[in-house]
Amino acid sequence: MSFGDRLQGFRKARGISQTEMAEVMGCRQPTVCDYEKNNVSPSVKIIQKIAETYKVNLNWLMTGKGEMMLSESDIMASELNNFKVVFETKIDSLVHAISENIVSNVSECDKAWYFKIEGDIVCGEQMPIRDESDDLLIPIAKRKLASQKGCKLYQVNGESMSPEIEHGDVVLIKSIKDWKVCRNKVVMIETLDGVTLFRYLYDEKSDSAFFMSTNKQYNPITPNKTHKLLGVVIQVIRFTSL
Repeated sequence: MSFGDRLQGFRKARGISQTEMAEVMGCRQPTVCDYEKNNVSPSVKIIQKIAETYKVNLNWLMTGKGEMMLSESDIMASELNNFKVVFETKIDSLVHAISENIVSNVSECDKAWYFKIEGDIVCGEQMPIRDESDDLLIPIAKRKLASQKGCKLYQVNGESMSPEIEHGDVVLIKSIKDWKVCRNKVVMIETLDGVTLFRYLYDEKSDSAFFMSTNKQYNPITPNKTHKLLGVVIQVIRFTSL
């Protein structure tokens, strides 16, 4: 059963019209029709919004595994987690504001770290890329990066993360080994085929994880023991000259 079949089956089982679902998704009714016919695929954010709004099991919606609907205990755990995320986000914003205020008092010559591009990250099918960056030092504002320790720059080769990260973009990767810190973020992982980028999604309700490509031409991947976390993308740099 495809994603479109599951979406349509759930919608009809709950007696929800395409127009009503379109309002939740923030799109038009014909778009919902296209989703159900598998003509186009919704973004990760839209899929998550459907799951959160209608209390659908995200794992079932994306893969067809597990039960369609969440249990009462799962719903309560989700609401508690959402409160925790909002609280932590507000704390992070406060810390960031304080940090920016401190950095603003630093002299101009001390406001940036400089990085050299280490190499390519293959994202999908490799494409020709203009390599003019061997000796290029790219500045990263210290107000966005407290320390350069454990951070490296790579150039993206491929379109699996387009349009969020385009072919030829440069990404700043911070070395991280804890999957929990990387939930809902773009991560750099090592696979049997090499090093690449995915958005790492984790659903606490079903205890399920997914690797998602922003480009809808690529299907979600379920993590396994061969996947090694190398780091998380903390900044994307786009230069038209590269």
